[in-house]
Amino acid sequence: MMTVVFVSCICGFALAGESMSGMEVVMIIGGFSGVLVMCNDTFLFSESTKVIDQHLIDDNLKYPKMHLGILLAFGYTIFSSLNYLKMREMGNQIHSAIKTYYFGLLCTGLSLVYATYMDPTILKLWLIGTKHYPISLA
Repeated sequence: MMTVVFVSCICGFALAGESMSGMEVVMIIGGFSGVLVMCNDTFLFSESTKVIDQHLIDDNLKYPKMHLGILLAFGYTIFSSLNYLKMREMGNQIHSAIKTYYFGLLCTGLSLVYATYMDPTILKLWLIGTKHYPISLA
């Protein structure tokens, strides 16, 4: 969530001409730095480079598509911040639930495309309850 706030503030400043006080800038940078420290504690506690390299190798083995997740999370923060800016520009003309509706609609569509690509048998609803579709209607 902090990354969404961070990117939203940067986009608001750069794209919408929002003004930020010095204290707001310090708070944003401090909060984002806290997120970085929580994600990677080697900023505070020094470890040998051999241990850090082993951690990176272990992470790459456990999570081979980790960079794709990072890219998707970064894309989410950018699109979310642009969404906030557009809704703020519209003002009171639009209900606040519309963001949740479009986000759910987009995620449902993309999830369906992803599931179809990974395993097309998910669309064969007549296989419910068999070994190919291990869920039941009950």
